[in-house]
Amino acid sequence: MIDWTGNGNAIIAEGRIITSDPDDLVNDCRLGPSDVKVLVDAATVPDAYLWRLELNMCTIESAIGQMIAWLPLSVLT
Repeated sequence: MIDWTGNGNAIIAEGRIITSDPDDLVNDCRLGPSDVKVLVDAATVPDAYLWRLELNMCTIESAIGQMIAWLPLSVLT
C-alpha cells in the first residue's frame, strides 16, 4: 500500500485486496465506487494516516489485522 497523501511513492503497509464491490461494507460503511477493501497485514510506516478514519483507527499501525478502505491507485499488485 502506498501513502495516499502524495508524499512520493512510499510503501506504508502490506495487505491484501479483498474486494472492490462498491456495495460491500467496511466497518459498517458502504465501500463506494472509488475505494477497495483491504486487509492490512503489516505496517512499514506505522504512523501513516488512513485514507478513511475509522472508529478507534487513524493510523496504519492501528489497522493491522483489520479491513479498511483504500484508494485503488495507492495499491501495488
